[in-house]
Amino acid sequence: MLATPKPKGPPPKEQPPGSSPAKEYRFPKVVWSELPTGLRFATIPSQALPIVQIRVVVLGGKAADGEHPGLAALTGQLLKDGGAGSMSSRELVTKIESIGGSLSIDTSFDSTVLSLGVTKDHLDEALDLLGAVVGKPRLDQGELEKLKKREVDRTTDASRTSGRWAASMVLYRDLFSLPS
Repeated sequence: MLATPKPKGPPPKEQPPGSSPAKEYRFPKVVWSELPTGLRFATIPSQALPIVQIRVVVLGGKAADGEHPGLAALTGQLLKDGGAGSMSSRELVTKIESIGGSLSIDTSFDSTVLSLGVTKDHLDEALDLLGAVVGKPRLDQGELEKLKKREVDRTTDASRTSGRWAASMVLYRDLFSLPS
């Protein structure tokens, strides 16, 4: 018997299966309401999971920093790290974790978003905690000093090692008319 020679190179590629038609998706209806204080809010109900995601959007971000680049991001971080109401930073984090929650604060160019995710059964506690962060931030001086030192260390390192960071600083300087 003669052996059949093996073909050289990779085997021929098999064509992937064809796509099926896109399924229609309807985004849940957004319901807008207003509190007696004038604060407008939206709810988007979903029964898929017993989880509630609460977001507070503050229309102020990095673009509002003016001659103080990083101020909005530092303030956002201090909201989380500085404590709220009568709670220290550690107490705030402990309370949020005790209800299975997750707090994040993200600062973009145009806004700062405070998000708190919890299970539905802890909604009231979560609203109280997030209300304290938004309405009664402690902005602790000791925490501010720690954050400033970390940010100075981070930016010093980035200025030496990151071309992307340097390019962003040139862009920000030109966009926001910052001194050289």
